[in-house]
Amino acid sequence: MLPKGNWAFDLLDQLPAEIVIGVAALRFLSTAPLPKFIHDRRTVLLNHLQRIATAAFFACCPTIFMLLVWLLVLANYYVLVVMPAAGLSLPALASVVGYCLLAVQMVSFTRTLRTHPGSPPIEWRHAAVGGGVEYYICRWTGRRLPPRAYHVRAIGEDICFLDHFCSWLNRPIGLRNRKFFLLFLAWSTALCVFGLVRCVLLLYSLYHQPGASAWMVLPFLPLGPAMGGMPMPMPAAARADAGPATVLNATDNATGVNSTLAAGVAAFRFSFRMATGALVLDLVSLLFLGGFAVSALSMAACGRVALNPNDASFDVGTRLNLEQIFGRPVGWRWLLPLEPRRLATDGLQFPRNKQFDETGLLTGQPEIDI
Repeated sequence: MLPKGNWAFDLLDQLPAEIVIGVAALRFLSTAPLPKFIHDRRTVLLNHLQRIATAAFFACCPTIFMLLVWLLVLANYYVLVVMPAAGLSLPALASVVGYCLLAVQMVSFTRTLRTHPGSPPIEWRHAAVGGGVEYYICRWTGRRLPPRAYHVRAIGEDICFLDHFCSWLNRPIGLRNRKFFLLFLAWSTALCVFGLVRCVLLLYSLYHQPGASAWMVLPFLPLGPAMGGMPMPMPAAARADAGPATVLNATDNATGVNSTLAAGVAAFRFSFRMATGALVLDLVSLLFLGGFAVSALSMAACGRVALNPNDASFDVGTRLNLEQIFGRPVGWRWLLPLEPRRLATDGLQFPRNKQFDETGLLTGQPEIDI
């Protein structure tokens, strides 16, 4: 059993009663003794539920990296929305913005996973055999592939306009899903910025509650009699409900500690620790995820791919480069995880930068190990 005041105990103590009751009820229903014919059916049902839960988990967390991303989202949600000790709630506008960012991020993530990146059609392969289209010979399979296509051995498929194989998502990023991948990075970065700003504002509000001070933030100082005269940092509504008599007279005779004040300081410290932890996590994630997003978007704007970032032979201008990924025309659909209307390329042939030799692709296709 964890002692009172332990951070893990405090975190578990903040779980909503509905979750605790639900877990206890599920545990009881899955272990309670029943007649054999009901027990057998219950076992079959639990096995089905376990398979469904496992499939859902790995669909959301294909790798350990994505598990960390969703844990970061949950940490921010808990600190900014659920945590009752803070006594502070998000403004309505901030809540709407936060939920919208989360929804767009999750839809972008889902579409990145569920959209096939695109492979050369059988008609193109027949034309390549006849020599009617541009191609190069893959060193792994010996098959003819269109420009900027590669064979991905992890899935055993040829992918058109391959950007890279994402180890975070365990998926190749190519012609059809690169837009959703870029949007996932962009909206995840925006969500980190949102969480960072809200955590800063939450810490500012906590510190400027009536009676709060830097002394109360220090976790190693005891909640002893010396703090008996300190005002309690708690929301105005809670102070009004408690009343001055309750606050001033709730002193433990054995220890000399004002229990109401001690509980207020403990809640304040817990809120401050959680908000500070979320702030640090958001800042670190923003540095890594934001840098990755800027790099991926800049390569897309320059007509390059992560597998061969130095190849500028397909850079035909920022707008046309992005239209090959986000579709035409330029508009609000670029910002949302919607299917592109008309891509500026079919993934089989690409416009070239006039400064480069027209045959440069076939002679210079890099040998990349994927």
